[in-house]
Amino acid sequence: MELVPVGALLPADSPRSAGEDPHHTQLLAQSGAVLPPITVHRGSMRVVDGMHRLRATVARGEELIRVRFFEGTACEAFLLAVRENTAHGLPLSLSDRAAAASRIIRSHGTWADRAIAETTGLSARTVREIRRVTLDEADQPAVRLGRDGRTRPLSSARGRVLAGRLIAEMPTASLRQIAELAGISPGTVRDVRARIDRGEDPVPPSMAGNTRRSSGADRPSAPSAAERHAHRRPAGWVEREAEREPGREHPPIAEQRPIAEQRPPTEQPPAAEPARDQGALLALLAKDPSLKYAENGRLLLRLLSATSLPPQYWRELMNAVPGHSLPLVSQAARACAETWAEFADRLDGRA
Repeated sequence: MELVPVGALLPADSPRSAGEDPHHTQLLAQSGAVLPPITVHRGSMRVVDGMHRLRATVARGEELIRVRFFEGTACEAFLLAVRENTAHGLPLSLSDRAAAASRIIRSHGTWADRAIAETTGLSARTVREIRRVTLDEADQPAVRLGRDGRTRPLSSARGRVLAGRLIAEMPTASLRQIAELAGISPGTVRDVRARIDRGEDPVPPSMAGNTRRSSGADRPSAPSAAERHAHRRPAGWVEREAEREPGREHPPIAEQRPIAEQRPPTEQPPAAEPARDQGALLALLAKDPSLKYAENGRLLLRLLSATSLPPQYWRELMNAVPGHSLPLVSQAARACAETWAEFADRLDGRA
């Protein structure tokens, strides 16, 4: 905070279309209270926030005013002015906030509607309508920058196509891993995987008009039923090939059923064989409500998923270990393996 002569300051690039309110300025001047510092853009010496306080200081006959300087561009100064005038002081009118949103859309078109809404004090739906009026369809950016600082595509259609291809190439990868590579959310990846399992296109028909669809050669072809379940077949399921007998009608080989359906009711079920495909087993566990709706259950699923990586990821992890740390990393990995082995033995004992 610095003391600055009032004559050295320039009027604000204010979001207030009608300028300052004389009545509000008079109230501040007559209050006799020590006014908070104003914010000034150092590069231009324009007031960013506090024009009413500056007018009140002049009305009091004072020559100095307390100032906090803002370092940044003129566009950033305007954003700060809108945010500050929305959060405190004399609130901006609805028309001023709408005009500010339109200006921000033109200068920061990649900002998400919610990010602009948070700055201007409007709803995301109102910002969406202002964007539609402010920018032509051809001028709409292809990506949006969210409040979390992450850039996301305006339409997830292309990300869905890429996710479908990655799912086919990396069947044991987690939803989050696919999401990071494809630039979409884990929920969208989950929907893509479900659509592929049903033999459908990764991109829903309703999204066909949102973006230019990739050519058929770019899209992963819908796998057959056997291919879709090859990497998701849990232990305890068998093909009916062994049951085929001459002279009897049999369902297709690809059909599956639990072993329990093939045993007499009085027969004790054999111990389940360990699943060879870790990704398939995790996918089965993730569907268990007793796990996914319990805090410790979700923690267990996350810990199990942490090591469910495709082979190329393990190779990259091994290459990332420096030579001097190889023995320590090896010991740590073995200690983790022993801990999980002991955990598995205890589970077997309970079973």
